[in-house]
Amino acid sequence: LPLAGTLLAGGISGAVITAERAIFVERDKRMLRQRFSGVMSPERLQAVLDNWQALMNPDRPEKRAAVMFVDIRGFTHATERLMRERRSPEMVRFLNAYLDSMSEAVIQEGGVIYRTFGDGLLILFGVPEPLHDHAYKAARAAVRMALAGQRLQSLWPLSSPGSAEPFSIGIGLNEWPMIDAIVGRGRRFDYTVLGDPVNTASRIEGYCKTVMEFPRPAGGQVPENVTVLLSYELYEQIRDRVLVDDSIPPFEARGKEQPVRVVRLLGVNEDLSILSV
Repeated sequence: LPLAGTLLAGGISGAVITAERAIFVERDKRMLRQRFSGVMSPERLQAVLDNWQALMNPDRPEKRAAVMFVDIRGFTHATERLMRERRSPEMVRFLNAYLDSMSEAVIQEGGVIYRTFGDGLLILFGVPEPLHDHAYKAARAAVRMALAGQRLQSLWPLSSPGSAEPFSIGIGLNEWPMIDAIVGRGRRFDYTVLGDPVNTASRIEGYCKTVMEFPRPAGGQVPENVTVLLSYELYEQIRDRVLVDDSIPPFEARGKEQPVRVVRLLGVNEDLSILSV
């Protein structure tokens, strides 16, 4: 009887632990659903939730995916000026319109807005769920975002007469194998992406500040107020379907042994106004 009691107690204890673990998992899934709802398509979000255990595996294999960084040029200066002039609500309203427009462009191409930081966006194509033709869809999303940026020009708080500081965006894209996983536990957990491709995409976006001063050839769909740079690795996969300026010099990036080669995206060889995903 003592042995039977011990076994019974052990079984009950194991069942309690399993039930508690299930409760914590459901809580974490609920938190993740709340965070990504609206910026990740329902299908992509469900893919994360359905693959929860695999995403928590530290031995998770790498995936080929595209990563994009987006940034409004001069945003910090613009915010400081508007706050000084007691016009900060105008910036909040603009950011709402900006994020809505960028989200729509990204979701149309199957992408995921993984993170927002002020005006900055980190966007993924090909994770958490594989995305067919992810490199080209990332480039196509960049063109859609550029066109949306042109439409946002009239809403930019500093575009009024007498205070004209044009609205402009920098977009950097890269493609290479990377890791996506759920890291952390309890209240401090997150779905994240890891790897050099992410860091390189960030450096490419930063280089847009320099490239926007270079003369650009005519043609394409990307307007003058938007600079889109593709890593050469991504460009090589889609070169027959895009229009680019390949005169951009390579640049030195922190942490890279070799200069990073890029091209400036001018457009895609399709009419996006009649194109469905």
